[in-house]
Amino acid sequence: MDHKRKRVALDPGRRLLLASTMPVLPQELIDAILAELAGPAAHRTLKACSLVARSFVTASQRGLFRFLTLTSKTVGIVSTRFSDRPHLALYVRDLHVDIHMNTKLYQTPLLKTFQLLKKVQRLAISSYSWQTWDSWASFSDEFRETFLSLLKLPSLRCFALTRCRGVPIGLIRHALTSYKEVGLLVTGIDVHQEIELPSSAPGENGKSLTHLLLNYAPAQNAAFHSLMVGDEITASLTHLRHLELAVPVQGSLGGLEVIASKYSSSLQHLVINFWQRHDHPINLPSLPSLEILTLKASVGRLRIPVAILSTMISLPSCTPHLEILNIIVDAEYDGSGKVVDQYNVCEVETALENLPRLREVNWGIFSDDVVAFEERVQRVLPCASAAGLFSFSTWSWRSKHDPMVHFSQ
Repeated sequence: MDHKRKRVALDPGRRLLLASTMPVLPQELIDAILAELAGPAAHRTLKACSLVARSFVTASQRGLFRFLTLTSKTVGIVSTRFSDRPHLALYVRDLHVDIHMNTKLYQTPLLKTFQLLKKVQRLAISSYSWQTWDSWASFSDEFRETFLSLLKLPSLRCFALTRCRGVPIGLIRHALTSYKEVGLLVTGIDVHQEIELPSSAPGENGKSLTHLLLNYAPAQNAAFHSLMVGDEITASLTHLRHLELAVPVQGSLGGLEVIASKYSSSLQHLVINFWQRHDHPINLPSLPSLEILTLKASVGRLRIPVAILSTMISLPSCTPHLEILNIIVDAEYDGSGKVVDQYNVCEVETALENLPRLREVNWGIFSDDVVAFEERVQRVLPCASAAGLFSFSTWSWRSKHDPMVHFSQ
């Protein structure tokens, strides 16, 4: 007689029936377990968990609606769902509005949705075809009032404008004086168009700005740049610790280095973004207190671009107390052979040796060729590699395009 146990495949309904008869877990344990499931990748699991038992519903819904993206395809569905079940809107913490708000077709569902959101902590506004603010005055009074109420939520601490044109200067001034983390990837600042928003006194709301990302060309936005280096904004940036700057022109920070220098006493982490294939040396300002430097570059063939190599050589004189160096390379296709173009890599190794506090050099690669890249880097920089400074990782494409990537966790 065969006593071996047979595996029986249970259909989902049978599994739910069994789950409902299992001993009940403490609610605190259920909430803690489901809280570990977050982001779009966990939606399928959270939906399944919401069907297990009544004790799973609230925690599952909290995870399902924590991250909300409003697009032309989703805004109507979300508006209807939240109108039917207003409590779901209270779970939203991360909100991405990726839609032209000045399109009349979307203003009514946007208005209804905004009115129900009360606990948003991180807000990003963008549009694939560039969000324009030129028609702000043409919005209905009710829409403007509701949108401004969203910006004034006590819970809101992070705010980003991405791919936005003609942004009213009043909105930018409010963001810089009201939130802890701000990302401004903008063009065509409108210094004449005001939005009726208060500007807080430094530290008044307990949200002194600590994290700032700037991507604009000072030469094209002179009035905005003068605001960024003027006394009005300087007072709100006295606690700035994390600053990200994008190189606006080939081989130069175009005046953005003045901002880094101005807040060098508090600045701990500086990010230089070479995404637009700027491959010419730039001059870093002197940042004696800087602890972390991140260099991001966009290249065709996977390699270390000259812009990064030249910056590394200048580090002992510009950042003598540097502890961590992050190098992130986004390549269109994997390379082979030389990982650097003809360049004096001996100077790079000497520079790394002359940073007495340096303890890590992290290489993040948007590529499947990270292993081969690691081998090539170790060959061209053998001393630094032998010192155990290097670590390598593959970055996901999803993280690159995540609208909340501008914020800390």
